[in-house]
Amino acid sequence: MSESRLNIGLYVSNLVDMSVHSVCTGAAAAAKDLNANLIIFPGMHLNGDYNDPLKSPYYYQYNTIYDLGGKENLDYLMIMTGVIGNTLADQEVEKFLKRFSDTPVLTISSEHPGYSSIRFDNEKGLRSEEHTSELQSRVSI
Repeated sequence: MSESRLNIGLYVSNLVDMSVHSVCTGAAAAAKDLNANLIIFPGMHLNGDYNDPLKSPYYYQYNTIYDLGGKENLDYLMIMTGVIGNTLADQEVEKFLKRFSDTPVLTISSEHPGYSSIRFDNEKGLRSEEHTSELQSRVSI
């Protein structure tokens, strides 16, 4: 797309998850700094059997939102593949990613050949002194 402002899509799952919330907050701040439009597409896990067996047969209804982003309305697409596809085999996630072959894609929380990615260093964060002190103050031993 060629507009004065970039249109950036962000595919996420489960907006109440703190990691998803953090990514959305960071993406919104970056989009503001770039003077870009950020469109968040809140679906669910690609594998509906992941969470609640009573609700999961209906996840496909949430996930139709993933059909709305593409080259006709987005300049870039960021996909939290580590969350929305966390129970799928790599081949299944890559099949999902190929649907967006005409749009530059950045994967978040997992790496896939041919795509740029952002990974988080959770181990380092858990081992940091500040975090360890905070956990110790919350946990009574």
